[in-house]
Amino acid sequence: MSGSKPLFVICVGTGWSATTPLYYTLQDAKIANAFIKESNILCPNLDFSEKYKATKNTVYLNPTIDNYITFLHEYYQSIADEYRGVCDFTTSYATLPPDIISTFADKLKDNFNVKILMIFRDPVRRLFSHISHLTNTSPNTFMKEILFYLRKIPNELVYPTQNYNYKLKNFEPFLFANYSLIYDTWRSFFDTHYIIMEDLWAGRNNELERLNTFLGANITQVHENVYYPDQGANAPKLAGLADQWTSDTENLDPKLLHLARRMMARHYEFTDAWNIDEWL
Repeated sequence: MSGSKPLFVICVGTGWSATTPLYYTLQDAKIANAFIKESNILCPNLDFSEKYKATKNTVYLNPTIDNYITFLHEYYQSIADEYRGVCDFTTSYATLPPDIISTFADKLKDNFNVKILMIFRDPVRRLFSHISHLTNTSPNTFMKEILFYLRKIPNELVYPTQNYNYKLKNFEPFLFANYSLIYDTWRSFFDTHYIIMEDLWAGRNNELERLNTFLGANITQVHENVYYPDQGANAPKLAGLADQWTSDTENLDPKLLHLARRMMARHYEFTDAWNIDEWL
């Protein structure tokens, strides 16, 4: 039955792991497109007034799952001659717990061939980009401030998240580090695939082949990616990727990197891809 349904690719994050280059990669390969990269509609109890002002999309006036499904079908019909399906790359979905996902999973699967993607980056470097985006001070200074708390990152998914108080369990930069939990949670509902960011852009460990197999695609080239190779504050200002090159406002201190890697040791157990930091 899934073959007769439109493809719906949902990339749930994680933020600051090259979701935008991945989004462009799927567009370039004519796999899927979206009316906006991050719709946020599957996140409950949000104020969508600003989204409506920006997009004029009436789905934001009454953002129920039924209305979103209706809109996605209509949108797909407008692009079906060029793309296989639709997509949503909302990184906030990464921390949705099972009780929230369960409210929309069956309806989405009834209407679409749903494929969940998630892309993971070296945990410390991802975290540093995330907090660099948030802080008005030196991100290295902020990293030192939160260093002790890296041992205590809660192993749970929490919604809603916040980006202000790192001592609370719903601090988003910490929650995004729970790669294994994010993966296990989403794959309990949908066909799910994770990507190791560095491997995909380095062309190693059959990462592109794995992605093509999962999507039933023939991607031959990935879009430019500011995070690979990692150039920190010296990243090139590539068009369409300002969300990447504005994130790292200074280079991560190597000594701080080593300390943080030790503090986040359990988060490196997800894969051996990051056993050695290739940028030192």
